[in-house]
Amino acid sequence: MLGRDFCNLEKVAWLYQTTGDKYFYDKAMDMYDLYKKHTSVYDDVIGDFNSSNKQEMHAVTYHEMLKLPIILYMLTGDKTHLNTALNGFRKLDEFHMLPDGVASSEECLSEKGPLNTHETCNVVDYMWTCTYMLKSTGEVEWADRIERALFNAGLGSITKTFDTHQYASAPNQVVCTSHSSHVLAYDASRMAYRQVHEPHCCTGNVNRMLPIYVGSQWLKGEDDRLIKAMYGPGRVTHNVGKKRVVLEEKSVYPYSDTIQIDVIQ
Repeated sequence: MLGRDFCNLEKVAWLYQTTGDKYFYDKAMDMYDLYKKHTSVYDDVIGDFNSSNKQEMHAVTYHEMLKLPIILYMLTGDKTHLNTALNGFRKLDEFHMLPDGVASSEECLSEKGPLNTHETCNVVDYMWTCTYMLKSTGEVEWADRIERALFNAGLGSITKTFDTHQYASAPNQVVCTSHSSHVLAYDASRMAYRQVHEPHCCTGNVNRMLPIYVGSQWLKGEDDRLIKAMYGPGRVTHNVGKKRVVLEEKSVYPYSDTIQIDVIQ
């Protein structure tokens, strides 16, 4: 359970939240104890989220592990974990955030210069981690962050037909060819629109981008409450006690601010 393998906590926590079986809660806590016991100070990504240091490390690992203290907060209610995550986000904003809403990453977290880029994997992983903040805090800031990342960095990294994508994209990209990349890692084709890039991580992650957004539009709250967390056309079925309710949003959001929600049933 060391390093990025500790991300398996997410699955165990989901099993506990879905089943209510205390076995999975205890297993999650055991995993965290093992991580703390066997992780050196040098390798403790989660511990370093608490520091004011600039964490110049593999960006995907940073984004994937940033959701873990949020999950621990959701499991335990201990706000120490929430504060750990908040400081991790603060450092992304302070040291790495680009104008389109995603941190710079040339494999490792990078600078905020005019030619800095971000890996498409990190667009998706950042959105996913923000969904945990949205669900755990209920604060609209996290919905705004998801929107900003998707509608700018995310959709800028793919073609409108979803048939090609970039491994690395940037707010400032005038030419996108097999020889125009701003990124020194790998080769000069990182910013080209292609069906497949090596390695295949971004090719797979592109397919999570819109489901993450759509999956956060309607959330279930306490006492069978239904929460409209984010906008976008679609329909949801919700049970209130023994009653079944179907709601539909009619809109072309984000291209218009006019939102209509109908009670279908």
